[in-house]
Amino acid sequence: MTCSKRLFDLILAQLMGLVLVLVIGGLALWLLLKEGRPVFYVSERMKSSTQPFSLIKCRTMTVVTEDQGRRSLCFDG
Repeated sequence: MTCSKRLFDLILAQLMGLVLVLVIGGLALWLLLKEGRPVFYVSERMKSSTQPFSLIKCRTMTVVTEDQGRRSLCFDG
């Protein structure tokens, strides 16, 4: 592998990482301002039949319950 190809790959990876951090940060800020806390939550998943692991997820569902908002699945009329 040539030195210039390696340098190109490193610079491109850094730029793409920066773009990804900005997008995730913007999404987190938007969720924080729109819905409040928590923005991220931890979900337990199974790696194998005996090994659980924690997965950090971005909260995408609203925290409004049926009592606070309108019913979306069943309604009369």
